[in-house]
Amino acid sequence: MSEEFECEVCGRTFDTERGMKVHASQVHKDEKKTDKKEVSGDAKDMDVQFEVSPWKLVSGVLGILLIVSIFFAFQGLPGTVTAEDEISKEEAEDIAMDFFNDHMKEQMLGPEAEDLEAEEVNEKHGLYEVVVIIEGMMGPQEESLYISKNGEYFFQGIHIEEFEQMVEEQQQMMEEMEDQEEGEIVMDPEDNQTEE
Repeated sequence: MSEEFECEVCGRTFDTERGMKVHASQVHKDEKKTDKKEVSGDAKDMDVQFEVSPWKLVSGVLGILLIVSIFFAFQGLPGTVTAEDEISKEEAEDIAMDFFNDHMKEQMLGPEAEDLEAEEVNEKHGLYEVVVIIEGMMGPQEESLYISKNGEYFFQGIHIEEFEQMVEEQQQMMEEMEDQEEGEIVMDPEDNQTEE
């Protein structure tokens, strides 16, 4: 007796597997099945399809975001400094200057440079700003060093607009110096000889 192949959707039987598949593709092409497993032990022959509603997906994502926001509402955002963790301006000044003088001064100013001292300490952008005077090629310049209010993070502040303006001014100076060098008149030594 020949083997019969039964359609899993409507139960109709076929003499060949191919006939059953042709029937399924033509008659049941619009009907989706949530779980279809073939008897064969091959993993590649197993076909499992799951439909996920877009609304279920959006609801799941919103649910996860709600849980995360509730967690941060009670725990605080990462890097948030609570009032009890906050250090004073004096402590911020000491920590910032010790860190700069011990670890950054030599690289930035050279080994002969003297230790810097803070000129003032302000609260700025949720951080402590420690203002120092650095002697540079163009004379003394104010620099801002920043430290987190819990004293754990040190930043060197670069104001983007001021930095870009400084770079532009330096480029103009270099161009002017090049123009001056090209404009110099070089005298021919033979022109300097007096006629006899």
